[in-house]
Amino acid sequence: MRIISLLILLLAVMPLYAVRIDEKAPDLKVKKWLLGSTPDFLASKSELATSKKLTVVVCWGTWLTGPRDVTPVFDRLQREFGKSGMNTVFISGEPEDLVAAFIADRPGFSCRVGLDENELTLHAYLGNSRMFPRAFLIDPRGVVIWSGEAVDAESIIRLWFDGKFDSSKSVKLGKLYEDLEVMLRSRMNKDIEKKTDEILKLNPNDGFALRVRLFYYDVAKKTDEAIRFLDEYSQKNPDNLSIYLAAFNLLNRTDPIDADTVMKFAGRGRQSFQQNPDALQTIVETLLVSFPYLPGTLEFSAQIIEQIPQNNASALAVAALFYYKSGRPEIAVEKQRRAVSMMKQLEKTAASEMLKYYESALKMRQR
Repeated sequence: MRIISLLILLLAVMPLYAVRIDEKAPDLKVKKWLLGSTPDFLASKSELATSKKLTVVVCWGTWLTGPRDVTPVFDRLQREFGKSGMNTVFISGEPEDLVAAFIADRPGFSCRVGLDENELTLHAYLGNSRMFPRAFLIDPRGVVIWSGEAVDAESIIRLWFDGKFDSSKSVKLGKLYEDLEVMLRSRMNKDIEKKTDEILKLNPNDGFALRVRLFYYDVAKKTDEAIRFLDEYSQKNPDNLSIYLAAFNLLNRTDPIDADTVMKFAGRGRQSFQQNPDALQTIVETLLVSFPYLPGTLEFSAQIIEQIPQNNASALAVAALFYYKSGRPEIAVEKQRRAVSMMKQLEKTAASEMLKYYESALKMRQR
């Protein structure tokens, strides 16, 4: 018991991060660049006062797949902000053949990719943190202005290039993040609610705080409390898509499923994302996959499908799913074929399998 108490005490006082916000960024120790070369963190003295230069260091690995694969997000951001001064660097401690194969499957990848030298860079940036993949944003002075889970970096990058980044708030958030990660590693209690409230007061859309809050509710088996939290939160911050997806995920695990609550979140999302067809598509797809037979799902989806322009592969694929679920496989096949024809090679495999599924359903109907 004394050993456990000592370990908890050590976790509480031992610095998690090797580099903190408002400190100079460590040099990159790279044994080989597979894409690009070593970036210069610093702006020239003559440009320092007005420079929007931003270096993004992402500690990363090729095994991070699905929602944890942040490479498409940073590829898109680099293309968008590269001319404005953004340099994105992915650092991996893996063997060269694994990283090279990953890059070969993504021709035209716009970010720099380097192989860490004996994991010196990863240790210099991550320290004892287990948050991975982790991103560090470095300003024209070579100073770290934000660090966190890589999936949360996009909103901060946009604030930076919009001239709305608040450095003093970022320093406060950095300390709160460290406190919260210590709690995750040493204790799971109601203090997490208080700590996440502090973070969300500073940044209402903070993804890390939201995920930790929901993780706490999950560990404590407080599903009803989690749904109430998301209900209240979505009323105050209705434009955060991840909140609706988290609510749908929780509601899908309840028995029986509360149809009224599902459709309440869906309706709130539709109202919030009238000008965001991608978000509406995601909501419809989630409903059709998670609640295909729930009263109201098909009617709601039909209204959104009519509203969304079907001029890209993702919109067509969601429309195909709707028509299949509503018993019209002939339209589903037509939409999915068009979707597959518009996709890049990496995306085609799963979509082509779904097309075969729709085609087999159509054949069964025609017998």
